[in-house]
Amino acid sequence: MTHNQVQDLHEKYCKQESRISKLEASDQFQNKQLEKLIKKMDKSIEIQTKQLAIQEEQANDDNRLFTIKSGVFIAIVGALIVFLIDGFQFVIVNFLKLL
Repeated sequence: MTHNQVQDLHEKYCKQESRISKLEASDQFQNKQLEKLIKKMDKSIEIQTKQLAIQEEQANDDNRLFTIKSGVFIAIVGALIVFLIDGFQFVIVNFLKLL
């Protein structure tokens, strides 16, 4: 091999080393970016999980409130029915007394 060929091979080798270094640096940068993205996604998932838990708790509270309201409504309707039956009995008894 001549000196020029050796020098040419050395330059090609140095260029390849430079390319490899750049690729490695790019890979490291991309890995860091991916790690940051994964951390952000983990935080987002954590926040969404907390929000879902809060929404579920609110839904349970709403269901309890609906159950309480339904119970109160049923009690009021029941009381009205009893009141109407008693009133109806009173009217009938008095009507029969008049006869």
